[in-house]
Amino acid sequence: MLWLNPTEVVVLGVALGGVSSVAVDRFATRTAEEHGDLGPHVVFVDAPEQRVTVKIRRRVNELNAGAVSGVEVGAQGEVSFRVGAAMSDRGGRVVRAQVVVRGVDHALSERDGFVQTISMVAVSSDGAVDPITEEEDAS
Repeated sequence: MLWLNPTEVVVLGVALGGVSSVAVDRFATRTAEEHGDLGPHVVFVDAPEQRVTVKIRRRVNELNAGAVSGVEVGAQGEVSFRVGAAMSDRGGRVVRAQVVVRGVDHALSERDGFVQTISMVAVSSDGAVDPITEEEDAS
C-alpha cells in the first residue's frame, strides 16, 4: 500500500515533518511449491512466511533536519500516521505498526532536494496477527 502526504507521522516517538509518502510492502520470505505429474509447471504455491516492510520518505530542509535523533538502526517502537481524503476533516484513518528500524538513507536530487528514507520491518505481536493496523480516527 502507498499513502501520499500523510499527516501526523510519528516514528518511535519522534514527530516527522515533510513526509511525502509511506509505503507498506509485503514479501514472501519462504514459499512452499508443489508440482503435479502432468507437466513442468507449479500447481500449488503457499507463502507461509512473510516480511512486511514500511518505508517513510520525506523531504528534509533546515526546519526539520534534526528531527530524527533516536530513530537509529535496530531501534524498536511504534510508527503511526493519519491518512484520509481530507486530512483536516473527520473520517480519516490512523495506521499503526510496531517496527524495527533497518536503515536511514539520504539522497540529494535536483528535483526533490534532500530526501531521507527510513526503512523498517513491521513486527507482529504473535506471528499470526497482521502487524499493520488501520482504524477510524477518533479525533
